[in-house]
Amino acid sequence: MKKQATKLTKQEKERIENRLLAIFATALGAEMLCLYLINWFRGSAGFVTTARWLTYILLVGFIVLAVFLKLKSKKFVQQGQAARAQKYNNWFWVSVATAICAFFIYPTEIIGLIPGIGMPIVLAINKLNFFLGSPISFRILVVMILVGIYTIAAFIHYGIISAQAHKASLNKGNK
Repeated sequence: MKKQATKLTKQEKERIENRLLAIFATALGAEMLCLYLINWFRGSAGFVTTARWLTYILLVGFIVLAVFLKLKSKKFVQQGQAARAQKYNNWFWVSVATAICAFFIYPTEIIGLIPGIGMPIVLAINKLNFFLGSPISFRILVVMILVGIYTIAAFIHYGIISAQAHKASLNKGNK
């Protein structure tokens, strides 16, 4: 059975608006960082080294942040603060996604350390360069496209919820 749309309260509308603002701001920051990384990986040796270090710092930093956020979320669940726990859990998933993207952007040195199978995997990964000429630029572009798709899908999802709630509030007035 389909769930009936109900009129949104002021708090629910504000929660949706805040979530959309957080999604947009996070996506905008991610896209800007990806553009910087593309330019730095295409630059001179100093810029490439800086981009590598930044990617590894993001990887390790967001893994540590994800662990911290998950522990904090569990602490709030035990204290009975479900709303705060949910916020920390949401940011936990953002941190996990960011760590995965950082690994996806520049995994070659980490995978290359695996004895025996590391270098063949690195060579296979580096063949994925399609039209950009650089496999790293291609992987960054894939991350940028995925961030864009998620952002658009979230805006459509919350737009549908808001439209259904608005339609339900108009129908309730006619009864």
